[in-house]
Amino acid sequence: QMHPAACAMCGDMIEVPFLPRGDRPVFCTTVKRIMTLGYQMDEIQQRWGIHPCQVEGINQDLRRGLIPPKPGVEIPDFERTRS
Repeated sequence: QMHPAACAMCGDMIEVPFLPRGDRPVFCTTVKRIMTLGYQMDEIQQRWGIHPCQVEGINQDLRRGLIPPKPGVEIPDFERTRS
């Protein structure tokens, strides 16, 4: 059975296969992936000025051609490993 929960980092509503207890944070897939790659949330916000969860949507829109990339603006791609 799936249970509703809010991501402790971005606030997105998600479903988890356990009953959230409130004493441990629950994270959405995007936040978990970013954390797995070793990025710290405050580092992302300081470097790019956006919430880490927004990056996923921006990258998808760029790949689909829905928004053109601006010349000279680096869009972080969290699928690449950190150098």
